[in-house]
Amino acid sequence: MRTIFHSLILFSFVLIFAACEKEIKFNSKLIAPKLVINSFVSADSLFEATIALSKAVPGVEKPFEWIDNATVILYTNGEKSEELKAFEIKYDENADNYYTDDNSNTRPKTKYRSVNTKAEAGKTYKIEVVHPEHGTAYGETTLPQPVEIISLKSEKVLMNYEWGGKDNQLVVTMKFKDTPNEENYYRLTFTRMYGSSQTYKYDETEKDTSQFTIYISARKNGTNLNTSDPIFSNDEDANDFLFGSPGNYYNLFTDELIDGKEYELSFVAFNKYVDEYSLDTLYNFLEAPGEFCKIDVKLSSLTREAFLYIKSSHAQDWYGEDFFSEPVQAYSNIENGIGIFAGYSSSVKSLTEGIYPIDTVRYELNEYDYYY
Repeated sequence: MRTIFHSLILFSFVLIFAACEKEIKFNSKLIAPKLVINSFVSADSLFEATIALSKAVPGVEKPFEWIDNATVILYTNGEKSEELKAFEIKYDENADNYYTDDNSNTRPKTKYRSVNTKAEAGKTYKIEVVHPEHGTAYGETTLPQPVEIISLKSEKVLMNYEWGGKDNQLVVTMKFKDTPNEENYYRLTFTRMYGSSQTYKYDETEKDTSQFTIYISARKNGTNLNTSDPIFSNDEDANDFLFGSPGNYYNLFTDELIDGKEYELSFVAFNKYVDEYSLDTLYNFLEAPGEFCKIDVKLSSLTREAFLYIKSSHAQDWYGEDFFSEPVQAYSNIENGIGIFAGYSSSVKSLTEGIYPIDTVRYELNEYDYYY
């Protein structure tokens, strides 16, 4: 009886597991490559796009497959404007040290560019990519109107840090007025050209500037703006408190707090460490004969698509394979494919602390820029 009972139990388990088996047919379309469109455009410029195929399986090493035989059509306000032309991209290998190993095929080989059509603020554009093997993908965006920078002003500040260090800082304050009754997205960047004298002590009565050489250094600041303005606050979750935050790396902000209002925001455009053993203090900061600092501030009005893409792609890069974080999906506005088609329009305003150029001053390019 015991043997028969055990046999019945075993037979029941076999029937149960046999009933649970189900053959699932693999759907190859789930990993079929999709068209990837990458196109950012600024007002008053030609349209450009690169086209690739997506990688089927994330994490699997596979070179990019760039597309050079697609038909790329541009539409303006619903009407066909032109077909973008394909151009071979030529790289200066001496100037491009980042891509030293071309075996990874990380660089696009072909760029599609408009010939006659330049982007205009206020117009809606659609890019359509047609490929004989991978179908049709498209994206659409409307370029916003630029927001004028009303004024710029600068102030020289001597910053004393708790740890004992000191910085001479040039703080720039920008005033602008947000466009009311609409959602607006912004990015703030600036370029800085600094001319410094290597003379730390000089006779203030000396007027012959030909005795001085000014060393010029230039830098574009597009990330990590040095500011404490609340408008640049970053959304963080509980994990960021323990494991760090991606921060507002690209200086993005919205008009959520300032809808339709005039607003002033300040940032450090230039700072120079004060050596306690030198006489380089606030009184002669940017005041030696010929010294100057020229700041070009750019306020970019982004499309919503551009804002979300920049923010999400940086978060994706930051969190990466962090075990304690949720994976981040980069924003895409491409239908039947992936990628981004977005743009921006900008206003630029400049200010100069000091006088530049001066005919009697010798200017030399400083190849070693130690200033921030």
